Amino acid sequence: MFTSTAAYSQQFRKASHPETSLAIYLSKLKNGHTDDQLAHTFVNGSRHIAQDLFNKARVAIEKDFTSTRLGFENMNRVKIADQRTVLSRILLLDKNSSQSLITIWDCTYVYINKSRNNTFQRKSYSAHKQRSIVKPMIVVTPNGLIIDIIGPLPIGLAA
Repeated sequence: MFTSTAAYSQQFRKASHPETSLAIYLSKLKNGHTDDQLAHTFVNGSRHIAQDLFNKARVAIEKDFTSTRLGFENMNRVKIADQRTVLSRILLLDKNSSQSLITIWDCTYVYINKSRNNTFQRKSYSAHKQRSIVKPMIVVTPNGLIIDIIGPLPIGLAA
C-alpha cells in the first residue's frame, strides 16, 4: 500500500524516503504518537528527520491527493448518484428516481488545545463545552464516500 500510494504522488516521488514519510504521517494521525516516538520507531531517533518526513507527506497529500479527490469540483452528479444505497432510497422514499442525489451533511466538533493566538482562542472557545473546539462540516454519500470537508466553521455559526 505504501509503495503504490507513494508512487501515485508527484511530491512523494521527490522525497528521499516516500514510504517512511507516509508511514510517519499515518501513524501520527491514527495513533497520535509524539515526534520523539515516531523518530525512534522510523528514523533511528532523529526527531528533526521525522518532522521533516511528516511535513513532506502532509504537503504531498495536500497537493496531490486532496486537491484531486475531495471537493465538489472533483465530483459529478452521476458519480454521487451512484453512491446511493438501497436503505437510503427506502428511508427517503426514493425508490424509482435514478436522478436524485442523496448526501449527508454532518457538522461535528473536535476538541483542540488552547491557542496562544488570542483572536483564534476567542473564536474557537465554546462556552457550552467550556473548552476550545473547531467544527468541520463533512459532506458524504450514504455509503461513506467523502465528497468534501468544509471549514472549520466558526463556533457561533456552526452551533
